[in-house]
Amino acid sequence: MVARETKEKAYLSTGRVSFAAGGLRELVAPAEARTAEGLGAGSTLEALQQAYGAKGLQPAKSGKYVFPVEGQQGWQYEFTVDAGKVTGMAVVNRDLKCV
Repeated sequence: MVARETKEKAYLSTGRVSFAAGGLRELVAPAEARTAEGLGAGSTLEALQQAYGAKGLQPAKSGKYVFPVEGQQGWQYEFTVDAGKVTGMAVVNRDLKCV
């Protein structure tokens, strides 16, 4: 579990891409990336909720905040939040399994 957490922290700072048998599964943004609304690592949970609450932003079981990508079935935006601040963001399709 510790190795997985270390790996996840590294991905949040540098970004990554992962693939499934059917193609792209996940895009993790590097720490300096920002959404069209200007949100990214360091943004507050309040700002995240204001920007995306109307688009369906919800807390997930994983402790992340998610909402669907419009027009892309199975895809969702994921925001990792720690101590009230965004620490990472990704676009993922959790229905696809890694190879």
